[in-house]
Amino acid sequence: MIKEIKTLNKSFKFRFFIWLFTTISLLVVFSVILFKGTNLNTNILDLLPESKKNHNINKISSIFNKRVSEKVVFLIGNKDKKTAEKASDIFYKTINKNLLFKNINYIINSSEQKKWAELYFPYRLSLLSPQDKVNLENKKINLLEQSAIMSLYSPIGISSSDLLQKDPYFNFQRFLSGLPQPSSIELIDSRPMIHKNNKWYLLIYAQIDGSSYSLKNQNKIISIINKAKKNALKINNTTEVLSNGVIFYAKSGSDSAQKEISIIGIGSIIGIFLLVFFTFRSLSPIFLTLLSAAIGFMTAFVVVKLYFNTVYIFTLVFWS
Repeated sequence: MIKEIKTLNKSFKFRFFIWLFTTISLLVVFSVILFKGTNLNTNILDLLPESKKNHNINKISSIFNKRVSEKVVFLIGNKDKKTAEKASDIFYKTINKNLLFKNINYIINSSEQKKWAELYFPYRLSLLSPQDKVNLENKKINLLEQSAIMSLYSPIGISSSDLLQKDPYFNFQRFLSGLPQPSSIELIDSRPMIHKNNKWYLLIYAQIDGSSYSLKNQNKIISIINKAKKNALKINNTTEVLSNGVIFYAKSGSDSAQKEISIIGIGSIIGIFLLVFFTFRSLSPIFLTLLSAAIGFMTAFVVVKLYFNTVYIFTLVFWS
């Protein structure tokens, strides 16, 4: 009997030390993850099942979602055009100083406009404006000749003799003029502007460096944007700053999720405390219950983080 008890004690101690070693190891790994930053993922689209039939669809969808999630659009408006321009300049300078933004499009110079023409120029012989296409279909060649002569003698019709040699009928020039353009956006002083509701709005188009679904990036980028807004409003407090992008919706969703985790988590802990206390009338079972729940959460978090290299914030909502 005594030998059996000693054997059980040895077995219990052995299992206890294994549990203790495993728990301490998990605690160390969990602490390292917290120190480096959990960087929770808030992209709920990644949790949707992937198409097993076509790998290309998944790849294209992933690239599209990534590109869309990185885009941010700002509109800075004021009734006074000069005030709107000054506020926009300050807003642009504030976000342009930070490395979290890349490819900020605000001032469109002549070289950027030239790039649009260079995109189509190699295919100029196959590109026609709708009116030129109709004239060719109806064999009205004389109208093309008349348009070319008018462009040739117009003060602003031709920019170089080289262009005359490569496009003698100015078909490419009329093609560019016939491209659909946003009716409300104008290019004034090399800046895209919109005049609506008696206000002048300047357009700033930017791309963030990093994921919009990262909590770390969200907090930093939103902080920079808020700072830029404050600087713009210093020019005139009637200035209106509008913004749109996936990061704002992701930030709102993550804030809501964190709030739900806090409320549900605290409620669960209080419920466990009251249930165990009124059942056992002792604090020891409460401590052991909360300890096992904490170790279970820590273990699940570490395993998921190490295996998938990310943890989704919505999984924490379900866990709580």
